[in-house]
Amino acid sequence: MLAQGEWGYSGPRPSVRVVILEGAIMAGSNHKSWVRRGVELAVRNAFLKAYDTIKVDPENYLQHLRMAYDLPALTYDGVYLVDPDLLDRIAEDTIRAHTRMAAAEGAGLGMGGLFTMLPTSASWPPSRCA
Repeated sequence: MLAQGEWGYSGPRPSVRVVILEGAIMAGSNHKSWVRRGVELAVRNAFLKAYDTIKVDPENYLQHLRMAYDLPALTYDGVYLVDPDLLDRIAEDTIRAHTRMAAAEGAGLGMGGLFTMLPTSASWPPSRCA
C-alpha cells in the first residue's frame, strides 16, 4: 500500500471505486459511439446505486456486534485486543447466518424456476405435426 505523499500526492485519497471508474471511462472512450458511452454510463450508475443500497455501514455493524456479542471494542482498532475465540465465534455465527439466508434465497429461486417449468413440461413430449 502506498503511503500518503508518495508519487507527489498529499491530498485525501480518492475512493477505490472512483479511481477504477475514472480509469474505465478514460480507457478507450475516444473510440466509442455516443450511444455506447451513454449505455455504459447508465449501467455503471445503476450498479453504483444498487451498491449504495446494499453496502454495510461499518459503524452500524460494529455497534451491532458490540450489542449482540458484548464485544468490548469501541473501534475497529480495538478489535485487535479482543480474545480470538470470541472473534471466531462471531465469524462462525455470521457465516452460518448468511449461509442459511443464501440457501433460502436459492430455494426460493429454485421454486420459481420449478413453477415456470411446469407449464412447459405439461406439454411434453411435443406433439408431431402431420
